[in-house]
Amino acid sequence: MHMNHSMLEKINKININPERVMERDISVLWITAATGENKNTLTFRNHNHTFYEIHIILDGEVTYGIQDETVKVGAGRLFIIEPRLTHRVIGHSESFFKITIAVEDIAQTEFFGRTFDGGRHMMTIPKGIENSINFLAETRKSYGKYADAIIESRLREIVYMIADTVSVGAVRHGEEYDARIFRAKKYIEDNPSCFFTCADIAIFCRLSEKQVSRLFLKHEGVSLLSYIHAQKLALAKRMLCESDDPQESIAFSLGFSSVHYFNKFFLKHEAISPGEYRKRSNG
Repeated sequence: MHMNHSMLEKINKININPERVMERDISVLWITAATGENKNTLTFRNHNHTFYEIHIILDGEVTYGIQDETVKVGAGRLFIIEPRLTHRVIGHSESFFKITIAVEDIAQTEFFGRTFDGGRHMMTIPKGIENSINFLAETRKSYGKYADAIIESRLREIVYMIADTVSVGAVRHGEEYDARIFRAKKYIEDNPSCFFTCADIAIFCRLSEKQVSRLFLKHEGVSLLSYIHAQKLALAKRMLCESDDPQESIAFSLGFSSVHYFNKFFLKHEAISPGEYRKRSNG
């Protein structure tokens, strides 16, 4: 990737409107660039943030202090620091080029799909990221009044590419975790009014029912249908305990066609009726 002072200035002139770069889970707060000749964006004092910092080292080497550890990140590597982790830049090679992207996890859902080892994660820069950064630098002069919208869209794409790579390589139960399972779980959790079947989730994951069922059993230790029912039951119990909503309203909000089927489902899994559960929980 060709890096020069002009590119540095173009990246640092990108002015992001967080409200426009906000989705259900994340907001991209800012992007900055730093080189050996221009180190204004480097922080050598211990500090922490409420957001993720993604450090992309395109050339040279940057050394970070993470809590009491020292971590060197060389060219071609990407380094993610979790929120609230104390860190600072300790040093760098004479020549380097670094991009930093700040990403806020609005929904507090561990957006990158895993708990990092020691609060940080390092990996090879995913394919396509460098071209996307170069595109960001050149967009303003190429697209005129539409440049901001295009830049913000590409920033989201970069963050999702990184998150996807992280989640695919995440470790769960000692085995590689499949990102499709993470997406399927989020899909189920984010749509409580839908009563999904295995076929619905298979279509969403672009897998056969047999494949998605096998993957759920492998990575979650339960069948897909059991997971769907467990999520539905947990939400029903919370609504019964924390609200005064009538059972009919709760049943419909959870995707049941009638109170009868809601009662039948609850009795099957809890051995008591929703009304009795609410009475016992509220003392």
